Amino acid sequence: MQRIAYLDTTKAIGMYLVFYGHFIEKLYYTGSVLIFPELKLIYSFHVPLFFFLSGVFLKFDSRPLGLIVLNKFKTRILPTVFFGLIAIPWFLFLDKFTVSAVLLKVKAYLLGQPELNWVTWFLVCLFTLEIIIVLISRFYSFTSKRKMVFVIPIFFAIGWLLANYAELITIKTGLPKNFWFINESFTAGGFYLLGYLAKGFLFKPSYRLLDGFYAVISGVLLFYTYNLNNGPFSDLHKIVLMNASSHGNYLLFVMTALIGISFIIFGARFLEYEGYFLNFIAKNTLIYLGLNGLCLFFIDIKVIYKIGYFPTDPLLINLYAIIYVTTIMIVFMPVVWLIRKYVPKWLVP
Repeated sequence: MQRIAYLDTTKAIGMYLVFYGHFIEKLYYTGSVLIFPELKLIYSFHVPLFFFLSGVFLKFDSRPLGLIVLNKFKTRILPTVFFGLIAIPWFLFLDKFTVSAVLLKVKAYLLGQPELNWVTWFLVCLFTLEIIIVLISRFYSFTSKRKMVFVIPIFFAIGWLLANYAELITIKTGLPKNFWFINESFTAGGFYLLGYLAKGFLFKPSYRLLDGFYAVISGVLLFYTYNLNNGPFSDLHKIVLMNASSHGNYLLFVMTALIGISFIIFGARFLEYEGYFLNFIAKNTLIYLGLNGLCLFFIDIKVIYKIGYFPTDPLLINLYAIIYVTTIMIVFMPVVWLIRKYVPKWLVP
């Protein structure tokens, strides 16, 4: 499928926000509490953005189901396993984990829980939702926009039920909560199918003035709506965490996520910026996703305490985070290049 420049920019911005959000989360827990509103803002839409973008490039496959599942396993689960494996030495030698403790994390992969590199939960959830959509597509066509408009709210409704009755489902079925992220797959699928539905519009030529207007409107709406969602959250963190099926008020979550997605997409369309740095990230988002797991578990917090700088002013926190995230993503560039060059494509597509 053809590359759309501004969608590449959107992917790059989204991945930058993943690194940025995880870093300011660490700063927040070390005492920079004034950054919480910004943390809540980013978490309200940055993961739905990636499910939406994944749906934009959805192509329905008429091959036998077994071949489709195998292909999805290769493109979603094998990278998950790979980025888990490269984290093992970090656990053993940097965090001094015992071999038995690491093996328990390895065992969790059988339940669809990538505990060696938690950021890759996105790939596991994407695998599950895509298999669900493939199965449904054998009985229900997604090619009609009218049918899509009907089925998307159903996905969100099922997602709400699975999230809010997760404990009851666990008791009735005996399956662990979010087994292979089934609980969250329908919510993710709602955003995914919306991306597919929006494909026709997104692939059309952009009108810069109109895109700028939509970006401004979306930005204003995002600013005034993201903080309306005050829960109750099912996780201790008072922010949206899709990997924990913690959405707060579900309707407000979906609304704010869609506004945030619109803001980033129309902003990218308006900017029409294609720099080498953003293009490199966009072409390697899968690898950057896996490497961010190393940042989340091992690098970010150690850098914070090594530097010993704990800003309390929001502007200084932002400046600190921007400098750090930009630096670490540049430092990762040769690592990304090495993985792309020497790791087989069947392992990291």
